[in-house]
Amino acid sequence: MISLAGYRRQDVLSLLQGERNVGVELGVAEGVFSKHMQESGKFENIIGIDSYSEQQHNTEEYKLALKKMGLMSNYQLLRMTFDDAVELFDDLSLNFVYVDGYAHSGENGGKTIFDWYKKVKVGGILAGDDYHADWPLVIEAVDQLIQQTGYNLQYLFFQLHKKVKILTKFGLIH
Repeated sequence: MISLAGYRRQDVLSLLQGERNVGVELGVAEGVFSKHMQESGKFENIIGIDSYSEQQHNTEEYKLALKKMGLMSNYQLLRMTFDDAVELFDDLSLNFVYVDGYAHSGENGGKTIFDWYKKVKVGGILAGDDYHADWPLVIEAVDQLIQQTGYNLQYLFFQLHKKVKILTKFGLIH
């Protein structure tokens, strides 16, 4: 594992090869990270997924994200739960999945990352934030994924009080 201090979460995008990637962001809020994805030039298609329920984010954040990303772009924003959206994607169909949702529950008790890691191509990247002592359930979920699958924890990006986790299948990241 490589630890990189001073990096920001958008720096993970530089690890992607090519410019025709398909990526998903789970937990969009106002679309800040989605905008970084779009501006990176690394993606042919980007799908943001957020339920925008009153418990997490709301309709105002949904509208802000739509305005930020533009309605006529390579970006689609799906207003649904991660559980509902996962069945829309084939296994091994995505180059990049970024998880930023439900840290307080350990990414839904680990269900989110266990459901979505299957969607990432070999050599693709599964990343997310909140791998930090403030969110012990996230650490537990990620560590379980590493233990039960062929993933390696490749990098930890330290960003203020957050760690961004990046997982790849046995280091097959290019």
